[in-house]
Amino acid sequence: MEDKQKMYCAVILDGIAEIYSNVKNISGFFPVNYKEVSEIKREVKISLFFFVTDLSDKTDNSSASDYYYGACNSNSIHRKYRLPCSMKAIIELSDLNNQPTIKINKTYYRMGKVRINDFCPPGMHLKDLLSASLIDAGYIPVHSASIVAENEGIMLIGAAGIGKTSILAYAIQNGYSYLADDMTVIDADCNIYPCSGISSIAYESGLEKIVNGKKVKNNSVMDNISSVIPPLKNISQKPYLDINMLFPQSELADRAKAGKVFVLTKGSSNVEKISQEQAFHRIITINRMEFAYSGNQLLLLYSLFNCWPDMNTLRQKEEAAIMNLVTNADCYLCSAPNPQEHFKLINSII
Repeated sequence: MEDKQKMYCAVILDGIAEIYSNVKNISGFFPVNYKEVSEIKREVKISLFFFVTDLSDKTDNSSASDYYYGACNSNSIHRKYRLPCSMKAIIELSDLNNQPTIKINKTYYRMGKVRINDFCPPGMHLKDLLSASLIDAGYIPVHSASIVAENEGIMLIGAAGIGKTSILAYAIQNGYSYLADDMTVIDADCNIYPCSGISSIAYESGLEKIVNGKKVKNNSVMDNISSVIPPLKNISQKPYLDINMLFPQSELADRAKAGKVFVLTKGSSNVEKISQEQAFHRIITINRMEFAYSGNQLLLLYSLFNCWPDMNTLRQKEEAAIMNLVTNADCYLCSAPNPQEHFKLINSII
């Protein structure tokens, strides 16, 4: 764990959202680029805080089960998970109306990659808090990569693993500027905001051949093992990469209005225009899988005690923005067996 005296800041959405933390690795959160800072400035609309610290147990120590602690207008919710060997993982969510903060104890941090029942990596809570905060402020996250073609925003929407990053790499190689890799943020007027801070880029076969000629090191030990025992490749953890190493800031476009939306699927090569209803159903389904803020138990309990966030209102804002997007942009269903074929089809339209 990082020296707790240090403070780091990650820009999530340029000029709009940032995260301050005393650690640089938060299991379950987007891979982001943290820089050490000497002070907290809070010069953007959304500043979130994440700290690993010593948390006292506010719950009944005699309880043998997991436990929530909160009270009306207390402005915080406290959760304890009982783990084997008398260990306790504790998380606290507080001050969402002013300085949204998540604190976890060191046990939770060490156990951060574990996911059992409703015990999940702490970064998933941070991701849900970020999603809710963005939507509340009028910025809607969409599980999409985005590029710019002739001053028009092009959104590439698809479920995890479909190949959005590789398609983005092909697009940049062919002269297009990018707006986002894994999380595209739009507003009610269909503007796409540049988002250079978040990426889901992980090593994938062949990616190093199409991104600026830069080599991506392989996880050779695990790959050698999985070549002998193939099923192990399914649990091999590939290293995440710095998005700016692959997609430099110099290629980041300015804000653009969305003009075309491609919903990506796997299958035989084909691209066809789809109706607003079809596009909305597919996009909102993909979004609900990726940004599951409305089901987060900590946020729901905080809302119960403090009346924020109102999940119904947030979901309505999300749905309204996506409906406006599919109403004003041309929407296509793009099916292909691999990212290269996806890009060829997309390139033929834009």
